[in-house]
Amino acid sequence: MKVTFLIETHIYAEEKLIDELLNSDLPDDIQSCGILGPDIVLPLRKNRNCELEFEYTVETTLGEVKQKILERLQSESPPVRIALYNGNERCWIVDDKAYFDTVLKKYWNPECSNKIRVGAYVSSDAGTVHQEGKLRFYMNSHESGRHNRPHVHVRTASYDYEASIDIQTGEVLAGNLPKKELKNAKKVILSDSKYFIECWNEMTDGLSIDINNHYGLTDY
Repeated sequence: MKVTFLIETHIYAEEKLIDELLNSDLPDDIQSCGILGPDIVLPLRKNRNCELEFEYTVETTLGEVKQKILERLQSESPPVRIALYNGNERCWIVDDKAYFDTVLKKYWNPECSNKIRVGAYVSSDAGTVHQEGKLRFYMNSHESGRHNRPHVHVRTASYDYEASIDIQTGEVLAGNLPKKELKNAKKVILSDSKYFIECWNEMTDGLSIDINNHYGLTDY
């Protein structure tokens, strides 16, 4: 039995799509943001809207489907979330051992159409390194750009304000925060700058800081 996957590729950071990185009119030596470099972005751009003919049996698992989709995208990317669409409903693949045939019977009728819309969502987030009240501190490793000094991103819970703050000096390198929140953010960063520097140095693709361990909230 055969189906055709219509694969859409998306890049997101902090729960916001940044698909502009996939625009074909950008230079090939693009300096990407977060943990996504040109070696990851360029294959995704090339295969942004592609098709994949897939032959399956009743024993084919969703894990095998995901693997074939990733191979088609030709990108050594960080964890990718794969979704199948039922109309406008996005259904994440979360159980790799589930049978693909069962999913087809539940959501699609292969006799009417053998084409299935798929979304491949690639994250450029490196993760949260601290929470303080309504402020979230996070880092994107391997960042490039004009403010490539060691820094941490700080965002308000309302998502209205965000700033990149130099870990060693407390200088705002980009963005802005309200006066009170900025004061609190600088206090947190400068009072534990050693930890934030360690996060900056150690965070790499596929790794995240164990916040609970750092702050003594776990005993293992």
